Amino acid sequence: MKTIILCGGQGNRIRDVSDAVPKPMIPLGNYPILWHIMRYYSGWGHCEFVLCLGYKGEAIKRFFLEYRSQTHDIVLDMASGETQYAAGEDRWLPEWKVTMAETGLNALTGVWPSGRFGEIRGDSSGRVTEFNEKPQAAEGLISGGFFVCRKELFDYLPEREDLTFEQEPMRDLVRDGQLMVFRHDGFWQPMDTARDYALLKGLWERGDAPWKNW
Repeated sequence: MKTIILCGGQGNRIRDVSDAVPKPMIPLGNYPILWHIMRYYSGWGHCEFVLCLGYKGEAIKRFFLEYRSQTHDIVLDMASGETQYAAGEDRWLPEWKVTMAETGLNALTGVWPSGRFGEIRGDSSGRVTEFNEKPQAAEGLISGGFFVCRKELFDYLPEREDLTFEQEPMRDLVRDGQLMVFRHDGFWQPMDTARDYALLKGLWERGDAPWKNW
């Protein structure tokens, strides 16, 4: 199963934390938040990733292209030019296959200032009966932004640059009875603002990060 992570947003609400790197590359400890997300997924056996790049995508490409040199001690034989990377208990190389796809700077993300999260309503079987993206006042469950999709999803995605996934496609899926909800009552925390980042950073530094499954 491929894991697609949207990494192209401009992260306007969190730029006061860092404007030098895109939001996915803001660090928690020694690694960017994107690495934490991918490490969590790989802990459940999902190691094939598609990163949809946009704003400052070159920073994400550089991180993965230079991953070994950034995370390992290096032994360089100056005469032969041979490079060896030191191994050890604290040196970990992921068995990941990473596709970095440029989706453009203008690709939409479905983010509006009226509310922070999409609202989901469902019946007793878990079938979604209503999906409202970013309502002003939510009463149902929120959409946490995690989706498991069959390939038939692409039938609902017309090739338009102004397409917003959380609008027409989601509503069409609901109309056709093709959307189910998984209710998650455990830990979930966005990283949209400096306050959100401070909370996550504090959890990591205290060794109390619920997402750490490694």
